[in-house]
Amino acid sequence: MDVLSHTHEDAKHESVKSVAVGATNFKVGVLNNVDLQIVVETYRIQKTTNRDTGSSRSSGFGGVTLRSKINLWGNDSGPTALSAMPFLKIPIAADDFGNGAVEGGLIFPFAMELPCEWGLGAQIEVDHFRNSDLSGYHQEFSHTVTVSHDIAGNLGGYVELFNNVSNESHSAWIATFDFGFTYAVSRNVQLDAGMNIGLTEDADDFNPFLGLSMRY
Repeated sequence: MDVLSHTHEDAKHESVKSVAVGATNFKVGVLNNVDLQIVVETYRIQKTTNRDTGSSRSSGFGGVTLRSKINLWGNDSGPTALSAMPFLKIPIAADDFGNGAVEGGLIFPFAMELPCEWGLGAQIEVDHFRNSDLSGYHQEFSHTVTVSHDIAGNLGGYVELFNNVSNESHSAWIATFDFGFTYAVSRNVQLDAGMNIGLTEDADDFNPFLGLSMRY
């Protein structure tokens, strides 16, 4: 669960600030190497300020995404692991936060143990999204590289680079530098907090977040 996530983007003629509350990923294991997931963006508030037209505010339900994670190797042991994660977005978000289109994609998460108890994570994602003018669809390609390590006791930390490119006309490169901390409250409860910082003009300027993970 993203207990609280704030996003701020300040462009040349417009600034956008949004807060998402309680976005939750519900997971259930159905086989030893397969789980099903329902991602629910419960509630979002967004304020847009245009230099020429003034300010507007919107709020509502953020939408639902169905996913499945299929582990290809390294599920229970070994220094590496790879999974495939197809997903499908259900177009039921509030009008201000959705485009009324069915969208989907495929994610490949990879994990690797490094020397001295460091961890490496990488992810490649291919998306099939509706064009901004609703005229058709385009593809987006993104990847992340993450390095993590325990800091002290149950406290861990990570740093990450994120990149996204699109083949939609007039689209721009998006890149962020991300960092955060995790704290294992118990074997089945973990807290996390971090910040994503935009490195390119079209990326969100910053996105602080607070999260919670629980296993039953």
